[in-house]
Amino acid sequence: MTFENVKSATLTFLVLLSLFLTWELWTFQPDYALLKEAEYVENTKISEERSLTDIIAPQQVILHNNEDVASLDLNDVLFEELYEQLVATNVEDLTVVSWDLASPLKSQSIEFVYPTSIPAEVILNMFPNIGEDTILPTESVDRLILYHVTTKDKIHLRMVSYEEQVSFDFATSFSIGDFQNVYLAKASEFIPVFSYEKRNDDYERFTKHIYLPSEETEYPILTYTTTAISVDVFKQILFSDLLSVKKFRQEGGNESYTDGNRMINVSGRGLYMNYINPISSEGHNRSGKHGVLSSIEFINGHGGWTDDYVLANWSSTMVDEEAQFRLRINHIPVMRMGGQDTMLLSVTRTGNQTSGYSRPLFDLDYTPIGDATRSKTLHSGYDVLSQLEDQEAIDLEQIEDIRIGYEMTKNNAYITVSPFWFMKYGGYWQKIKLDEPTKEVDDYGLE
Repeated sequence: MTFENVKSATLTFLVLLSLFLTWELWTFQPDYALLKEAEYVENTKISEERSLTDIIAPQQVILHNNEDVASLDLNDVLFEELYEQLVATNVEDLTVVSWDLASPLKSQSIEFVYPTSIPAEVILNMFPNIGEDTILPTESVDRLILYHVTTKDKIHLRMVSYEEQVSFDFATSFSIGDFQNVYLAKASEFIPVFSYEKRNDDYERFTKHIYLPSEETEYPILTYTTTAISVDVFKQILFSDLLSVKKFRQEGGNESYTDGNRMINVSGRGLYMNYINPISSEGHNRSGKHGVLSSIEFINGHGGWTDDYVLANWSSTMVDEEAQFRLRINHIPVMRMGGQDTMLLSVTRTGNQTSGYSRPLFDLDYTPIGDATRSKTLHSGYDVLSQLEDQEAIDLEQIEDIRIGYEMTKNNAYITVSPFWFMKYGGYWQKIKLDEPTKEVDDYGLE
């Protein structure tokens, strides 16, 4: 083969290769499905999703059985059975009532006391058997009361709004036998309570009842180990492009992460996180869904729930909405951590977008540690009220609520919770200063 023949063959091969590559270029179709799959970052779960009735939970259930008035132990299986039966009951015949709230509380009733008012839209979602076309005659509900209407031989469900001074009834399918024999008949087995009546002015028809224990009560002091939740989990969940996220060190060992718009601030030596998504309220229409519902959905979809958090407060303005969920331990709320009210999951929504999310970056391990469980004996409600009356700095009219809660302290990897009396005063929870020291005992009854 001559040199000219080699050149011709090579040239022919290159021409054919060029035609082949040109054809491949013209006919190439990228696999967009694979590209989308590569770009998608799975929403990491740090814990489980929760249902609405897990999050909207009462702080007290009061059993009124004529002269016996008691607070049902929320750790008792009887409470779970009662609450499940309540939300599953059929309801009908909504009727607005005008008589005083006390009337169903004077004989036989079961009263559900919540940490905060429940938005009407949330109530409708809690009770699946309320008709879809039902419109509640109030924007929120403070108390639910099951009571026996003897003239109709039915159990009615009353819903009460203190702020709007409105109450209304539903007829229900709740079993009269269960109401009387399963629940109310056991009132004497639980902590007896009395009612401290709170009326803001003489024109209010409905008096708010704050239920306090008639006797000294004993609560455990518990110690837990903790598990840290890495901020990297929330960086992955809350930032759309991790490659653009930069880290900045702040004073006091705090850290910040930002993609140039959104930001996560980590404070308290890695114990707390605050996510900020700056959104202008202008031009953003409010979502049709209530902020409490959207906040629960947001937490369910962004890591899930750690520990036992329940709705504690919510607010709504023309600009934004906020919902706060408080940590509970054995159904007792944690009111303080290192002197601050920080054991909350807080979600803020502006328009139809989440503009803020703050939370602790640790959770408690499942069971407390230690062989012997210490306990503390707390004053009766009568003693607490008596001492509050003697404190000149306290205006009893400004007290919105009184209850027992936990104060949390941290020592390295250990968390200890101790029970105290708290009051909501001027819109904020604070520990009540009592003159007499409480008693602490161990399992053997030794002080």
